[in-house]
Amino acid sequence: MTPSIFFTDARIKTLPTDLIDAHLRQRDEVAQRMRAAIKAGIKFAVGTDGMHGGLAQEIQYLVDFGATTSQALMAATCNAARACGLEESIGTLEPGKYGDVIGVKGNPLEDIGALKRVKTVVSMGEIKCQANP
Repeated sequence: MTPSIFFTDARIKTLPTDLIDAHLRQRDEVAQRMRAAIKAGIKFAVGTDGMHGGLAQEIQYLVDFGATTSQALMAATCNAARACGLEESIGTLEPGKYGDVIGVKGNPLEDIGALKRVKTVVSMGEIKCQANP
């Protein structure tokens, strides 16, 4: 799922002008279908559709459409790895797998918005970014 293409105005403004009205008109239908897929228990992954740095917002939309915080986090990790055929090497934190980790302010299982408050990034075993507390 990549809901931002329909629900983030900044992204919609980047589309060719002949597509903008159609995207805006389809918002309700897209939201309804995403809610139905989540409610039905269909497995799903989440991506950004080229909105680099926007994964936290994509995950937030999933929760807004009825996913639990756990389902939304799994959509961005193990389900995304499985969808790409990479579940043997990424997607979960296990010995022998590659894994980047973020530290956030708050608990995303209680408040998915915590994913937008990144404090630390660990990539390939090294701290790449650490914000002041």
